[in-house]
Amino acid sequence: MEDQEIIKYLLCKGTKAYRKKDYKTAFECFTKAANLGSEEAMSHLGAMYRDGNGVNQDGQKAVEYLEKDSNFNAIGEMYRDGNDVKQDGQKAVEYFEKAYKLDAIGEMYRDGNGIEQNGQKAIEYFEKTGNFDAIGEMYRDGTGVEQDGQKAIEYFEKTNNFRAIGFMYRDGIGVKQDYQKAIEYFSKNRDWRIIDEIRKRNKDKEWNKEKGEIKGKTKRQIKLNTDGKNKACYII
Repeated sequence: MEDQEIIKYLLCKGTKAYRKKDYKTAFECFTKAANLGSEEAMSHLGAMYRDGNGVNQDGQKAVEYLEKDSNFNAIGEMYRDGNDVKQDGQKAVEYFEKAYKLDAIGEMYRDGNGIEQNGQKAIEYFEKTGNFDAIGEMYRDGTGVEQDGQKAIEYFEKTNNFRAIGFMYRDGIGVKQDYQKAIEYFSKNRDWRIIDEIRKRNKDKEWNKEKGEIKGKTKRQIKLNTDGKNKACYII
């Protein structure tokens, strides 16, 4: 039997054993396959050392095996979360860069997860992947940047995320509350149920079609975050 056939057999047997939580058999199979040059088996061994399944948890061994399979994303997650290694945001960024997981880096800078919060750097990384919705959410909620409803709308429009814009106008999140504009955007997304809900909730109030406003208070409550900015609340 050639090495590739043996590796295939060992990986199959090891995977089945792992799923049954027979970690001893899984470890033996993956080790034999790794010794025959299987990078996939090395990645499995790395995961076992990372999670402590069938072996003593060992972050450094996990990193060594995961690197042999070029599983840089998994290593980046370990350093980002401090999963059996000392949390190190900069190392996490380096490994995510190698794996081209730029959204993961953007999220780290946006949330200050393992690294100092930096909204502009977050936007730079999200821009590289075309994750305009993430940028729109940042400007809508004022996360890592100053709240700016118009910029949020610009980014949401790039992805045709009309529903998000509709919610902004409906609830007055970062923009002046405007039910008519909300309905226009919800119509683009064919969100007829939400439109009916808006009209039903306000059927007893005076509707000003030109201004898109309803006189008097609506029943909807808008949650505020600790900065006093309008925070998105999408429960219909």
